[in-house]
Amino acid sequence: MLSFEVDEEMSGFVAEQVAEGSYANAGDYLRDLIRNDRDALACEMSPERLAYLREAFAQPPGAYVEANAETFLSEMRQRYRTCEE
Repeated sequence: MLSFEVDEEMSGFVAEQVAEGSYANAGDYLRDLIRNDRDALACEMSPERLAYLREAFAQPPGAYVEANAETFLSEMRQRYRTCEE
């Protein structure tokens, strides 16, 4: 069991989330926050992503191509769709 305190601003924010109907109570909000954080961390360091990064950084300088952030993110979302679900 966890017990902790938050400042008034954070408490108000959580209360707004509950009042808007997004969560039944503050505990539901915190459980969802923890689940989302856990899942995000699991995706960040998946073996597939690490292998991709190792391969990418092992390339010679001439192998790199210019790309913008939107294109890169789109390609990563396609490649690792399971982390977004």
